[in-house]
Amino acid sequence: MSSIRNNFRRIRESMNITQAYLAEYLGIDQSMLSKFEKGERELSTHHLDKACLLFGCFIQDLEIENFSPSLKILFRAKELESIDLESISKIQQIALNIIEMKGLLHED
Repeated sequence: MSSIRNNFRRIRESMNITQAYLAEYLGIDQSMLSKFEKGERELSTHHLDKACLLFGCFIQDLEIENFSPSLKILFRAKELESIDLESISKIQQIALNIIEMKGLLHED
């Protein structure tokens, strides 16, 4: 589980997303997200999956040591709203679906 937490925090920080913004997007308290990243609490599969869509990866990818998503978005806006993150998540989900379909078709 430490790889998941480490990758989660590293990816969140590399995307320049604060815990507060991500917690709002996930619909949880910021302290819960902080405790998850510290290893003091667990996040539900639903919340992990929702975060992974935003990160552009699958939950199982977070188990890979030092994982870095191939879909990268850097946030430069200082004040993102939950609706912005929802929109980005939908775009990432489409891209992940395309990647998954290509894998099923054995295309590169």
